[in-house]
Amino acid sequence: MNRNSKCVVKTGNYKFSEDIRAIAMHRKNFSIFKDEDDLQDGDYILFQSATGRDIMVQITYVLRNTSNNLVSGLMEGYCIVGFKNITITT
Repeated sequence: MNRNSKCVVKTGNYKFSEDIRAIAMHRKNFSIFKDEDDLQDGDYILFQSATGRDIMVQITYVLRNTSNNLVSGLMEGYCIVGFKNITITT
């Protein structure tokens, strides 16, 4: 992590575990979150599942629904986050 980056931890339920598997298999490189963590390019997300598999990803893109950037279909208060550098721990 560079000195301006932060790491946000996300934990979840069964549906989240399905997402974890898709990320681990490199089939999913994005997710939709409530826009409450001020996620930025270069930040990291640590996904923790109930299965004990943790996945660390680096954010490469954040799409927000703002008054200057209206995104059709994206609810206000949510963001779409793209990521790379998948590291899996068991």
